[in-house]
Amino acid sequence: MFVSTSDSIIKSFVLNNQYGLHARPASILVKELQKHDVEVEVKSADTTVNGKSILELMMLAANPGETLTFQIKGNDASAAMAAVEKLFETNFGGH
Repeated sequence: MFVSTSDSIIKSFVLNNQYGLHARPASILVKELQKHDVEVEVKSADTTVNGKSILELMMLAANPGETLTFQIKGNDASAAMAAVEKLFETNFGGH
């Protein structure tokens, strides 16, 4: 799913790495998103958290096979979403 509006981009990804969104991939995700001038919400099931907070991402307790939906707003939204997409395509570098 991909939706783009004038102020935000929304895209969903399936978590395919072996252990889900544990500390290492969450840390990698946060470090990448902090490089961009954006606000990020990540939704799993009926829980939405700040995508730039490792503690909030860990609260999702997302397991392999779960779908995470990212809503990214801000000046650098396209670049930030491209970075998120690359992380999911590479399974967070094998983590």
